[in-house]
Amino acid sequence: MRWARDTAIAGILLLSACAATLEAAGGQTPEPVREIGRLKMQSGPGDSWSSGSFTVRLTARGGEIERGGVAQIFYSGTEVWSRSCEPSTIVRLMDLNRDGWPEVVLREFTGGTHCCNRHIILELDRREGGARILLDWDGKTVTLDNAEFAFLSGGQWAEIVTHDGRFARFGGLPFARSPFPRKIFAFRDGAYVAATRDYPEWLRRFRDGVLPAIEGIAGQVRSRTEAARDTEDAVTREQMEQEAEIARLTLRGAVLEAWIYCALLGDEDSALDRLDPEVKAALDWVRQQREQIRKLIAATPF
Repeated sequence: MRWARDTAIAGILLLSACAATLEAAGGQTPEPVREIGRLKMQSGPGDSWSSGSFTVRLTARGGEIERGGVAQIFYSGTEVWSRSCEPSTIVRLMDLNRDGWPEVVLREFTGGTHCCNRHIILELDRREGGARILLDWDGKTVTLDNAEFAFLSGGQWAEIVTHDGRFARFGGLPFARSPFPRKIFAFRDGAYVAATRDYPEWLRRFRDGVLPAIEGIAGQVRSRTEAARDTEDAVTREQMEQEAEIARLTLRGAVLEAWIYCALLGDEDSALDRLDPEVKAALDWVRQQREQIRKLIAATPF
């Protein structure tokens, strides 16, 4: 689990500088979901898991992985669900409701730069002998492969803590400097739905986990700027100036992520105010685009 030691920028997936600490209340970490098995696309007869009357199978088309394949669920030998899938599809069998019986978590990557991840979670119904979809989510740039499946609220069903990719390249930010804020799926009325706002305590932890990183990145901007100013070597100066600009973009992404958490909480963004001129400049940049940010937050469930 990565609850105790998260990356410096809690939702910027491609950066890992300046480690930050994100502690759960009382120093305790949420109970993780138990993974019972995992299937991958394989050459030949494929990969499968069986228990009781159910069999879950992932098979390459014609036995050749590069041709893709099919994911299938059988009950007493009869197919009850199937889906054509890409070569990189992974199926995880995870006990999401602590009943000792797994749910099926399927992730399909369709290829492309910074996309495209499709996810389906199914419940195996032992009484009816079928399979029921609990979540069908197009994560686009985000994959559940690195999500946290854990019991945040102590309920029967686990929550899924992943990231949200709607702010990728926002405001001209490069993809690698864009914020990917945390997103929580919760079990509601028989299905998993986006419910991040229902977890204000965790939103505050996510926000507070970004704040030390903001200060650290601002320090990087200053150090690179000073190095560029102090050197007499033109090549070194250009390199330091480039690194300072990259750090400024990273700082904008981190401040934007923290601002998003404030917006989801309904809080003022005064918690982000700093005397550091680099942080102030990044926050001003975010505030100038606040209406567009709010529209993106409201566009689809968060």
